[in-house]
Amino acid sequence: RAQPSPLDETALQEELTQIVNLTPVEYTERLAKAKAEALALHDAKSSTSRQIVFYLGSDTIVDLDGTILEKPKDEADAKRMLRELSGNCHQVHTGVALYKLDTDSAVSL
Repeated sequence: RAQPSPLDETALQEELTQIVNLTPVEYTERLAKAKAEALALHDAKSSTSRQIVFYLGSDTIVDLDGTILEKPKDEADAKRMLRELSGNCHQVHTGVALYKLDTDSAVSL
């Protein structure tokens, strides 16, 4: 079943932007891992199930010359981003992480 992560994504994004020399790929990987881990830990606290469960986290960003473009905040922000991207080469990075919740409620990557 699909379920959003309880992670405070905005706070983590702000924290990650303060890290010097963090590449867009590393940024995306960290967000994906944090999303999957937050959901697994959340479920581990409340789970009474004794079955193995897997949690898939992902995040996608646009990389414009090393500048990370996240999801637009609103329509005006989306238009601004499209103007920035227009006529310029960019890359799209998707990070994916898989966590496992064991029968003893242990969470692992």
